[in-house]
Amino acid sequence: MNSSDQGRQECPYLQDYVWRKTYLTDHTYRNLVASICVNSVAIIPTILLNALAIFAVTTTRSLQNSSNILLACLAGSDLFAGMVGLAIAVAVNVKRAFAIDPFCALETAHFIALYGPSYVSMGHLVLISVDRYIAIKDALRYQVIVTKQRIKKGVLVAWAIGVYLTIQETVLAVIVKKAAKIYSVYWTVGSVSASVIGLACISGICYCYVYIFSEIRRQKKRLQTDQLSQEEAKRVKRDNKAAYTLGIILGVLVITYMPSMLLLLLLSIRGLNKLGTGTTIICYSWTTTSILLRSLFNPIIYCWRNEKIRNAVLESFHVRKPDRAANMQMVEIQNHRPEIQPSANETWCSVAVIKKEPVLLSISHDPKADEIVHIQEMDN
Repeated sequence: MNSSDQGRQECPYLQDYVWRKTYLTDHTYRNLVASICVNSVAIIPTILLNALAIFAVTTTRSLQNSSNILLACLAGSDLFAGMVGLAIAVAVNVKRAFAIDPFCALETAHFIALYGPSYVSMGHLVLISVDRYIAIKDALRYQVIVTKQRIKKGVLVAWAIGVYLTIQETVLAVIVKKAAKIYSVYWTVGSVSASVIGLACISGICYCYVYIFSEIRRQKKRLQTDQLSQEEAKRVKRDNKAAYTLGIILGVLVITYMPSMLLLLLLSIRGLNKLGTGTTIICYSWTTTSILLRSLFNPIIYCWRNEKIRNAVLESFHVRKPDRAANMQMVEIQNHRPEIQPSANETWCSVAVIKKEPVLLSISHDPKADEIVHIQEMDN
């Protein structure tokens, strides 16, 4: 029996990509230990930073605009990837390094845990891209189009797609041993559906990205020729900064997924036998580590590019004191100048804050009140 047939019998779902004790050499052992160290070090910062990003947005009213809410939802998917994906990756490599068999069940769980959350993150990136697209294309109607209810529906759809694909792969791993005919049909349907969803997400992100940056270049020319008012110029700068933040996140997505794409390309050219199964699995382990590290890089980008989120995170660590004076001043201005309409990038809950908060400048001196008091004293 050759190694290919043995791999299919040991783990039909992963076929040739399941680990075996014969693959453990000095070279593969060093790589496994290095991968264990990298993943172990990344777990706590990934969980902590994403949790702080979610906490900052949910507890700070000034951060509760649609863009930051979507970033917090993306942080939720990255938090799940850090808690589950990185933890399983460490456990898989520990079993490989110490030759603790069987390998099939845990390695199958590792693949499925990486597969579903990747689509959830991609779905959130689509939502963020569409949010920025609407903010730049139709800024005047932004708050009417991008509502809290629609954001919830979009996030639910993104998670539903990830859950669907996770269940699909789980069922595929279960029926592969029991019903070969059903497995082949189900595998074809599943592959087509995953490919269509992935292609639709990538196409949507690319379309929004091209439009956003073409519009940014056009607005920069308008800024240089002083064709915008001061208020509109500030709005354009905020939109441009948010768009560049999205660009950096997408760039990190491409960079972290690039090793896996190159590995698949190399395997399609040279084949598994020429590279060696053990070497291929080690390379695949590093590519999955690269994909999972994206969950650590994203919250770092939020804190670097978004000053309000960065300050809220620092306040959580008590490194920076809350700027209450600035918040009070902002509420005062909003309460006493209701004719000023909120811009497209202000929070969807800012109107509720203006209505519910008491007027802070009600203690101002009123000469009529003195006259009333004076008349009452004369009557007494």
